[in-house]
Amino acid sequence: MTLEPYYASESLCSQKVKLVLAEKELKWKSHLINLLTFENLQPSYMRLNPKGVVPTLLHEGRIITDSVAIMRYLDKQFPYPCNRAVCHVCWRCDRLFAVHCLQFTTGFKPGLLTHTAICGRIVRSIS
Repeated sequence: MTLEPYYASESLCSQKVKLVLAEKELKWKSHLINLLTFENLQPSYMRLNPKGVVPTLLHEGRIITDSVAIMRYLDKQFPYPCNRAVCHVCWRCDRLFAVHCLQFTTGFKPGLLTHTAICGRIVRSIS
């Protein structure tokens, strides 16, 4: 049951995964990938993650290659303590905020809301 994250110290996505591992107090075997020397593009890593991006998690024969998917996977496999980053309120907020950003960047603006307004609506609708 060894968790093996492959990560780069300068990668924000890698840091998010390591934070979840630390918050859940999980033990893992560390694999530091040096992006400056293109270690992420070496054949040994490309077999794990054909896109050559970090992080990647190897657990019980499963390979998960996206930080959000890794965080969700860890929360399902190790539900306690609950990870605030994958809390259902936060996920809904993130989805709505992504729609807001898409509307903003493409110029499509019907129903444009601020991030705070989106969070408030979600919290009120759930409680």
